[in-house]
Amino acid sequence: KGDPVIAGRFSGADYTVQFYECEGGQFCNSVQFLTQAPRPAAFSPDAANTFNAKWRYARIVYDQAQVKMLMDLNLDAGVTADNLEDTLDIWRQLVDIYQREIIGKK
Repeated sequence: KGDPVIAGRFSGADYTVQFYECEGGQFCNSVQFLTQAPRPAAFSPDAANTFNAKWRYARIVYDQAQVKMLMDLNLDAGVTADNLEDTLDIWRQLVDIYQREIIGKK
């Protein structure tokens, strides 16, 4: 729909930040952070359930081929630079955990 997307990489994982509910590609009301990888052979639904129960900001979803981690952020009333920086730090930490505990990369 023309909403912005940012691509990035850290901790060996590619990720995107997808903007939603934008007016002409600006003034967006929300964003979604997303990283995904091929589903490891050793992956179990219990691993996703354990992650989802432990980490409140992000969630794991999966199908036969992929395991995704998603994190949503509401921007509707605005955010401060400090809040956004903290959110990005939380995302970085969660990507590290996702890589290690869900994907099995060290």
